[in-house]
Amino acid sequence: EVDANTLYDSYREQYYEGGVSSVYLWDLAVGFAGCFLVKKCVQGHASVTEGSWDSIHVVEAVEASDGASATYKLTSTVMLTMDVNKTSLDSNLSGCMVRQKEVELPVRMRTRARTE
Repeated sequence: EVDANTLYDSYREQYYEGGVSSVYLWDLAVGFAGCFLVKKCVQGHASVTEGSWDSIHVVEAVEASDGASATYKLTSTVMLTMDVNKTSLDSNLSGCMVRQKEVELPVRMRTRARTE
């Protein structure tokens, strides 16, 4: 989890140019899950007097009972709000978008390379 936070923090800084991020991982009965979060706030930027961007990504990996496959489920949510103030326009733009994808893939066993 510590390494995941370090890696995601680097991604957040490069992609969002600021903001804050967190990664949380936990065990499930037959797999694991994780949540990747980013929040970016903006003030006094061009025509946007105030605004924020929140992205939430939850991933689940659950192994089948026979161990031959696993189901991976990703749910992504993006929430955006902006107060726009121009000479002819004073409004708030807000919205939320959710996308979800689930796939079942075969599990490939990794073998360790022998070092001699």
